[in-house]
This record gives sequence, C-alpha cells and structure tokens, in this order.
Amino acid sequence: MSMEEEVDRPVPPGARLTWATTEEGDLVEGWLFLGEGVSVERPGPALVFFHGNNELIDHCLEFAEVYPKWGLSVMLVEYRGYGRSGGKPSREGVRSDMIQFYNWLVDQPEVDADRIVFQGRSLGGAVAADLAGEVAPAALILVSTFTSMEVMFWRFGIPGFMASDKYRTESLMETFSFPVLVIHGNRDNIVPVGHGRELGSLGADTQYIEYDANHDLPTDWDRFQTDIQRFLREKGILGGP
Repeated sequence: MSMEEEVDRPVPPGARLTWATTEEGDLVEGWLFLGEGVSVERPGPALVFFHGNNELIDHCLEFAEVYPKWGLSVMLVEYRGYGRSGGKPSREGVRSDMIQFYNWLVDQPEVDADRIVFQGRSLGGAVAADLAGEVAPAALILVSTFTSMEVMFWRFGIPGFMASDKYRTESLMETFSFPVLVIHGNRDNIVPVGHGRELGSLGADTQYIEYDANHDLPTDWDRFQTDIQRFLREKGILGGP
C-alpha cells in the first residue's frame, strides 16, 4: 500500500480542508464538500469516500460533484504517503488517521452524525470496512473490494503470509449489523468477481449488485447513481425521491 506522486493542485473550490496528524507529526489531507441545502439549522447526511491504491483524492472529484447534488456531503480522505500527505502507510496508521477524520466530520455542524456512510473502492473498500469495525457507520458501500489482502497476494503469486497489512474484509463483514451494499463487476481483472459475491453473501443486512463491467467502477454513472440513491433511501439516509 503506497503511492508517491507530486501533486500541486490547489484545494478545489468549495472544499473545507482539514488535516489528520500522525504519531510522527506528519499531516494527512482531507476535503469536505457540503451537500446542497444543508446548513447548521438543517444538518444532512455525509459520505466518507476511500479511494483505491493507485488513486489520490484529486482523482475522485466526480464523487464530490455528483453526491452533493442529492444533499449528501462528501468527504474525500487521503492516505499517509499519498499525494501531499506525509508519513508511511500501514493498516494501523491509516485507521488512526481515518478515526481522526471521522471525529472531525462528526463535529461539523452541517453534518447529521447519525447518517454518516462509508464508501470504498478497491483497496479503499478494505480501509472503509476496517474503520467500520471501529466506528459503526449508518451504512457501508463496497465497490470492487477484495475479501482479504492475503487472498490477493496469493492471486499474484505471493504467499499470503507475506501480507503485512492483513485486511480481512470478509471476517469483518460477518460482524456487521448495519446495512451494506456490495457492488462488483463480473469482468473485474484485478479483484475477481468471486470476491464481491462472497462479500455480498455476508453480514446481517447486505445487498449485492453485479455489473457487466471491469474493475474501474463506475463505468455507467446513471445506473451507479440510481443504485446508490435507492440503497441510501431504503435505509433512511437520503430523504425524498
């Protein structure tokens, strides 16, 4: 888990910038985009988005453009050692940063703390599930996510015991009582669809959707939006049609 890339893009217009601080004093970046119509007087739901391994928050701005139109605030969180953020990534370190971001988000007066959703893509799904094992969200959305890091190591010919950060999403799923939506592509060439099917069968309140698509979801934004909105409305997180 690492990605080093020089990024000089300024904070996007409308984003509220915050930083988590690592044990060594390095700073990790987060951006919050408020949903349309939310205010201190009318706090609304929020979604924390966890990106994949070969991405940065700079690459995920489409979520900050689409979701706020529903009245859903979006927080894009970075990982240690990625982009402008310092430190060295590890499961424990990243979880510590994500807890800081979550606590900061809960304190924002425009956010309804009882309607915070986690959404992760690929590796980000494992990070989201790992955080959900510490602080339960109102709902969890896993997109193109693997069952465990060990299984992924074996897929690429590396013994599973070599995985230092043992993200075991399937074990966590068995303990979750909150709603979970799992989305996977049946032509995923990175994380085979069997991972999504297994995760989709676990948990007390899990829905599974399979697309005719590869790893890079969403490929069809219209369908993706419809599926996400339907799920969030069914679970009482988004209001109104």
